[in-house]
Amino acid sequence: AIDVINSGSIEEANNFENYFKIYPNPVNEVINICKLNYNSISNTRVKLFNNKLSLINSFDFDADQLQVDTKNLSPGIYYIFLYSNLECKVSKFIKI
Repeated sequence: AIDVINSGSIEEANNFENYFKIYPNPVNEVINICKLNYNSISNTRVKLFNNKLSLINSFDFDADQLQVDTKNLSPGIYYIFLYSNLECKVSKFIKI
């Protein structure tokens, strides 16, 4: 997982796995996003970007799990930005 910091750069997030689990990676048809500590995370917005950081889609994520259909995505590297009441987290995944 990667984390966006104030300087505009991207670096590895140390605590991403404490809040969200994204699997499988690489993905073929559906990627799952799970909130691991559902009670402490609210108002989550998910944004999906391609490797050029062009927005592909966005979703509100109020449940404990979200499935994102990736069947129509071309093979390559993608980013999932997760905005919540806690902070913004970013995770990279590979579409095969």
